[in-house]
Amino acid sequence: MVVGRSDIVGKPAAMLLLNANATVTVCHSKTGDLAGVCRRADILVAAIGRAGMITRDFVKPGATVIDVGMNKVTDAAEFQRLFAGHLTKQCQARTKFPDEGIHSGRRCASRGD
Repeated sequence: MVVGRSDIVGKPAAMLLLNANATVTVCHSKTGDLAGVCRRADILVAAIGRAGMITRDFVKPGATVIDVGMNKVTDAAEFQRLFAGHLTKQCQARTKFPDEGIHSGRRCASRGD
């Protein structure tokens, strides 16, 4: 599942997955019941262009979330509100950030990482 349909990230991510023989659904911010659609995904690529759009309600237990977040969050309180472990128990795996401090992406911690 790719959430985001931009020509720069969403569509190329979908094509990469298709070329690897994955079955891909592309959604966007106007998709009806977006959280419900996302909960069906084993792999969820978050490329929506909005910090904090993908929350625990969007991720089924055991799913892998690939965060393509490029939205800069510089306020520590806003970072805590958006990202402080909200997917901790939902995800199977997470992408690592170069800087684990205030960063531009949604966090997905797993197994105490």
